[in-house]
Amino acid sequence: NMMCDITRAVWGSHQQGQTTWRVFNTADLPASPTGQDVSFDPKVLDDQGQRLLHFLHQKCHREGGTYWLFREANSTSAELFDLTGASPDAVAAAAFADGGDNG
Repeated sequence: NMMCDITRAVWGSHQQGQTTWRVFNTADLPASPTGQDVSFDPKVLDDQGQRLLHFLHQKCHREGGTYWLFREANSTSAELFDLTGASPDAVAAAAFADGGDNG
């Protein structure tokens, strides 16, 4: 967060048809004075972030495009949808095609 001057992070979660958003100060994210916090491993988070960025670099081909990254609850795979040029009504219809219960 210091390199990019990111002071806040937003976490969204979707459960039982409801989406909740929480804002965190990055300085308050898990940290241990000894660096030995067993409940949070920054290396695991970094590895997952690197894999996600690699995936997005491979799949996102349009400069300034609009994409939707979707993963079912408890799934290990994700799907990326290119929404560039789609109407807002088409995007909403696609998002709730299965009844809006996406985990």
